[in-house]
Amino acid sequence: EPDSALGDPRRVSTVVRYLIRSAVAATSEGTVLVEVDEGPEGDFRIAVSDSGVPLGERELRTLVRDPQPDEPSDLPDEALTPSLCRELVALMGGRLTVHNPSGGGLRVVLSLPLPRTPPQEAIPGPRTLNGRPVVLVCTNPLMAGVSAEVITELGGKPMAYGSLEEANSGDHPERSGRERSDELLVVIQSPGRPLPRPDAGIWPGPRIAFTRDDPPTSPSDVASTGFDQAALLPLTHRTLGAACLRLAERSAPPMGDASSDGLSRVLLVEDDPVNQRVAESMLDRLDCSVVRADNGEDALRLVMSEPFDLVLMDCEVPGLDGFQTAQAIRAWEQPQARRVPIVALTARASTEDRDRALRAGMDDFMAKPILIEDLEWMLGRWLPHRDEVGPSPSSPSSHSEQVGSGPERAPGTELPGRDGVKGEDEVVVFDWDAALSRMGGDPDVFTQVFTLFQAGWEEVQRNVPTALAQGDLAAVAAAAHRMKGSAGNLGALRVGHLAGRLEDAARSGQDGDLGHLWLALDEAVERFVRDVHRRTTAGA
Repeated sequence: EPDSALGDPRRVSTVVRYLIRSAVAATSEGTVLVEVDEGPEGDFRIAVSDSGVPLGERELRTLVRDPQPDEPSDLPDEALTPSLCRELVALMGGRLTVHNPSGGGLRVVLSLPLPRTPPQEAIPGPRTLNGRPVVLVCTNPLMAGVSAEVITELGGKPMAYGSLEEANSGDHPERSGRERSDELLVVIQSPGRPLPRPDAGIWPGPRIAFTRDDPPTSPSDVASTGFDQAALLPLTHRTLGAACLRLAERSAPPMGDASSDGLSRVLLVEDDPVNQRVAESMLDRLDCSVVRADNGEDALRLVMSEPFDLVLMDCEVPGLDGFQTAQAIRAWEQPQARRVPIVALTARASTEDRDRALRAGMDDFMAKPILIEDLEWMLGRWLPHRDEVGPSPSSPSSHSEQVGSGPERAPGTELPGRDGVKGEDEVVVFDWDAALSRMGGDPDVFTQVFTLFQAGWEEVQRNVPTALAQGDLAAVAAAAHRMKGSAGNLGALRVGHLAGRLEDAARSGQDGDLGHLWLALDEAVERFVRDVHRRTTAGA
């Protein structure tokens, strides 16, 4: 049986209902079977099988694409999967596969790369509250009784009151000799009444509200109600238990105040070692405490277990990509009145990428390679506890605006000669000043990053020729994309330019250009390495 998974329940149920309805319509007698399991690649699979009339190869194809005008079909409309169904699956990063068993009927498998809920998100156990007193305010005796049972099962000691005023002045054996800061306050909104606002001076401990209307979502809006968290009724064992666990056992500051030590706490989601080291160096100079995640799954687990002021999200990390990870984070945050700012990082700063980042729930956008001035401005924009940074560096267009609404990067980000391979000679091989600037003027940091670059290039040299021989354009594009980002951080402008052209050619299927571009890239890297050795030797 698969673990719990985070996804879009409305989209998933829409697709599954359609598949079941189609299977039932195609089966005059027999059975329709729905199975849920985990695929060989860890994907979440839902299979719908029926014992209807066997279908031929042509009819199988119509289930995963629209029939063509010259392709008449004698299948009933109910047996066809429309474009909307496939688009919903694609939006979730999944796929539909169709099988025609030899025994007859049809089997359609929906595969979704949904992130699993980490173990810490399971229903809390009996020692969750560890004897902590819980003040429960609820006017409904039945609901108060159920909630008190849950608190007891979690190891807490519930004290139920009919109103906040009664709880303020009420006596209870569990309150004897205890400080108010030890108490957990849970308020359940009464029908037709506004949510009472607790006085922080009277209730210094953690506070949570269950509301009958949509709860506020941002940390600042939640704080304005006098609570630490807000969740939507109806109350369930899981939501109340998980909320009590997060509030009562938190040892780190709540979301929105992760930087209690004066350092902004940033989660860097990036898999390339060169980009990691450069970004960490910049963030360190900007007084940030950095936690790193190499893939989307790790990033999701960290956000769900630790507080962060900001997430810098590379859009093309392995496993769950940046877009899918952002969607999963937003889905997890929704019932908890939390929202950590997420800034997309990508070397492909197109309008399409911006729009996709916005749809995924990200808040802002930065094009790679990033500049420390832009990063400082971005931190000032999204972290209210930092000092005001003033206007953006150099010009309004030198930074990224909010996703989907702002201007492009500053002029000069694009390299010359992008319109043709003949422009390579126009591009500088090595910009030492730009590279050293990214490293904070520290040659030792540059040496560390350059060593990482060489290790990455050796791996690319081993893998890309094989991928070219096998026609694996996706692998070629991924390797070129990685090289483009690394080169930009090291001032290897010609390498970055050629890697970008190789990536574009691979993505567009331009097989004829790939061999030439690969050889040109190999030569450019060789020249770059020579220039670096010449510069560093002269500097020594």
